[in-house]
Parts: sequence; structure tokens; C-alpha cells
Amino acid sequence: PTYASAGSELLAESYGDHRYDMAVSDAQGTVTHYYINRVDEIYLKPNALLHKQHLLDYNKAWVEFEMERDKPYWLASPLQDVYAGDLYAPLSQGRQDTEAFKAITYNPTTNSRWGLPFYQKAWSEAVAYQDHNQAVVDLEAVQSNWSIEYNDVWVPYSLGKGFYARVEPESPSINKVKVRLPKADMRYDYEVKTKALSPTGTRTNAHKLATLDANGELTIPLISVDNDGKYYLVGNPFMTYLDMSTFLEVNKHLLAPKYWILQDDAPQGEIVGTPDVSFEEAISYNTGTIAPMRAFFVELAEGATGTTITFTADMMTKTATATATKAAGAAMTCPTITLIATQGDRRSWATLTMREQATDGYRAEEDVVLWLDSELKAPMVYTVAGGRATQVNAVNTMTNIPLGVYNPGGEPVSLTIEGNRLEGESALYLYDAVTRQSEPLTSSYTLTLTGESHGRYFLRNTAEEGASAAQKSAGDQNRTKGSEKAIAIYSAQAGRLILSSPHLLKEVTVMRMNGKVVIHQPLHTSHHTIDLPPGIYLIRAADGNTTHTEKVWVR
Repeated sequence: PTYASAGSELLAESYGDHRYDMAVSDAQGTVTHYYINRVDEIYLKPNALLHKQHLLDYNKAWVEFEMERDKPYWLASPLQDVYAGDLYAPLSQGRQDTEAFKAITYNPTTNSRWGLPFYQKAWSEAVAYQDHNQAVVDLEAVQSNWSIEYNDVWVPYSLGKGFYARVEPESPSINKVKVRLPKADMRYDYEVKTKALSPTGTRTNAHKLATLDANGELTIPLISVDNDGKYYLVGNPFMTYLDMSTFLEVNKHLLAPKYWILQDDAPQGEIVGTPDVSFEEAISYNTGTIAPMRAFFVELAEGATGTTITFTADMMTKTATATATKAAGAAMTCPTITLIATQGDRRSWATLTMREQATDGYRAEEDVVLWLDSELKAPMVYTVAGGRATQVNAVNTMTNIPLGVYNPGGEPVSLTIEGNRLEGESALYLYDAVTRQSEPLTSSYTLTLTGESHGRYFLRNTAEEGASAAQKSAGDQNRTKGSEKAIAIYSAQAGRLILSSPHLLKEVTVMRMNGKVVIHQPLHTSHHTIDLPPGIYLIRAADGNTTHTEKVWVR
């Protein structure tokens, strides 16, 4: 057969100069016209690009991708009819280096999922799981979070859907695994010495890339099983880069003008999580591209209508574009603080920007939530906006902004505070609610944290106990304005509510959204945590000076 192999890039264009006018088209030696966009089978090696794939005339497409051992990936399938069970490779060397264009089927001896296991998770979705008692059960994903690692081989990875996967070979000599899709299996039996999970898949469109309709579009339904229904993991359905400015413009009726990815392998570990946010001040952060077979997060716009997102041919680009990573554009015109948490060679960061047009609570168009249960190994730094931990936070005033570091490993973390907000005459302080001391921030400042730090630290423009008389006097004009934000109420960990205040909290009331009181108790502490089942609650807390009410979503 006539075929095209692409090690780096193959362009499928509708017109162009042809170097050869005639070609042999079959095994019998039939000579026909040569067309650059007509092939029998196309084989795309790791990191290959296929631009304008909808113009290619073909019968079968094959794709390959590589995964380093024990490294998290947020993936998407570029082929139709792909399932969780398709993630396997030869057991001996972990690489599908078999002959191209040959059908690949499962064999428990050569492709054992025990010796070369792929660990997969679904985002906000129920999956089937066979437990150690050999009982098949349905498990609901944690609200707007990951399912457990499932062994349901027939979970569909449809076009435009993102999923999480990592591989952990038993053999220490296997450091990089190569997978080839599609597979030719018509049935999968999970190897657990007993019965298999019931297959429910189909291979009708196997070997087919994403196609566009008569309007040149591909529409994907957004389906969520969580109560909040705000966040989605979307996959690039094309075998070329996805231009995010075009994607967000086409889908602006549904999506907030931002997207973000989770990243655990940035150069020198500098960045964990890459949000790209479009703020209202003509500062564009919704640029950049998503590579083939990669997934990204989006958030519904406030008051959004509709249930589908649209991909178009105009979103395809053959050139990768870097994304804005530290809100540098905002730093040029707005007072900005950057928080950097460092542990070994891994880092996470958060930005806090002050703008007159911003709101102090959470707003989808200007803030980016931080996923603390994201499978990333780095400690995660955040600030709080309206009851949510955020990685990008725009505020009107920098008064009593809670900050913290999620550090489940417990190893020491270096937290650095820097930015142009520390320059000039306006004072800014780091307040410690445990020691009740304020540290003036006039330049880059670093402190070492051990363990969790939720509810302990605040960024504020007034000094509290332990400050000098001059510092207190300088902060008097802001104290009245800041008192209404003195109490912080938020959930930074699954199943846990955090209350914190520079003053002693006197009482807290936790209510369901229907008004039913779940908890009412007196307090005499500046920091308090409450364990709660997942759900949305109305929290009212008082510290003797003020009463603050916040609607909080507990994951």
C-alpha cells in the first residue's frame, strides 16, 4: 500500500505543487495519479504533527506516544473508539516497536497489565471497579475531582475528553514506555484470576481521526456528574497544536476566557500548573497552544448557557506558542505579588494582583482555582478568593488575604514572596495568626514552612500585634476597611473547612443551603478546622468585631 510516515511533521493540504505526478497504487502495479492528500494508511510516530487532518483521504491512521515511568500525564485520544484497556505495550521492553501497519491485540503473557501496569483515573465521572473480593461496583468520582485508579477496561476515551494516566513498570530497566493506537481487540478480560468486567465498547470507527461536519466543526458535549458542574477536563482532538485564543473565542458563550494545565515536569521544575487568564484590562493571557494528545482544564463562564463546546479547522496550527506563566503583563501595570513554594527541584506559584476593576471574592473571569488533589508531587501555594483556594487571584484591595501551602509530604518548604507591590511607599505585611506578629515586606522575603500552613498566614496592608507604634499608625486608615475581611472561611482540602482570623473567633454556624443548621459551636481561637461531608454550605463566623458569612463548596 501507499502510505506516509511522519517522524516530525506531515502536512495534509488540499492543494500544492506535486513532485511526482504518478504513483503505484496497489500490489498489482496499477499506476494512477498521485495526490499528496490521499494515502491508504498513515503512521504518526511520537511527537508527530498532522496539520489539516480533515483534508486527508485515508483508510487507517496509527498514532504513538511515549510515557516516562511514574510520571503523571493528562492525555486525550486523537482517534475514535479508544478505551482504557488500549493502554498496553510489550511487557519485555515496554515499547511497541513491532512492524508498522500490523494489527495489535492483547496477550496476557506478552502484554500483562500486572507487569507493565497503566494507572488511569477519570475526571468527575463514575467508573466501574473490581475490588479484592472480586465484586464489580460503580464508584462515583469525588465531586469535581479524580476517581480512584480504576480497572474498568471499557471506559471510553472519546474525542475531546481528557483523562489521567501514568505507567509504573516492574522492570527497573524500563524508563520510557511507547504505546501505539488503535488496538484491534474486540473484547478485554481483566486479569484478576477471576471473571472479567463486562465489555460494552465498539470498534466501529477504529483507525479514524476526528472528523468535521459539513460546517467544518466538531462539537463535544460537556458532561459532569459533580454537584458544582463548573470545571471540565477537555482534550485536544487534533493531531496538531490547538490554538487556544481561537478555541476560547469560538466557545466564549460557554467558557470563561481562561484555561490551565497541570504540569509536573517543567524545565528545572519552575512551574507547576500553567494558568492563562484573560483579565478585563486588555491583558491577554488566553493565548498559547495545546499539544496533540494532551488535555487542559476549562471553567464555565458565569451565567453560561449551552452544553457543548466546538472545535473548528481554524483552531489547528502547526506552530507551538508559549503561554504566559507568571502574569507578567499584569505586573507591568498593576501591583502584583508572586508567591513561590520550593521543595527540592519542584516549585509551584501563585499570583495576587490588585486592580480597581477586580472583585475581592472569586470570579471566574479573573481568578483561577488551584487543584490541590491534582496528582502533582510539588507543594502547592495558594491565596484565598471567596472561599476558594486560587493560583491566580485579582483583588481590589490587599487586605487580609489568606495564603497557605498544601504540603502533604511534610518536608520543609521554602516560601518566597516577591513582586512590584513590595516597591514604593505603600506598606504590606505578612501576618502570622499563630505568633500574632507582622513582618513588613519591603523587598523579596523568604520563610521556611514545615507541614501544613492553612489559615495561619495573611497578606495585609496594616500591622497587628507585635508591630511598632509607627507601623500601627500607618495602618489605622486601612483598619476599618479591612475589618470586614478579617475572617477567612474556605476549604483548601477535601472534606475540611478552615476558619481563620487575626482576632479570636467567638462562634461559627454551618448551614446547608436549605437553611438547616449542621453545626453551631462557640470558639476561642484564631484558627479552627471542621471536617464536613462533601457539599455546598453557608458558613457564618464571628470574632467579636464583625460577622462574616461565606458560601463554601467542600469537595
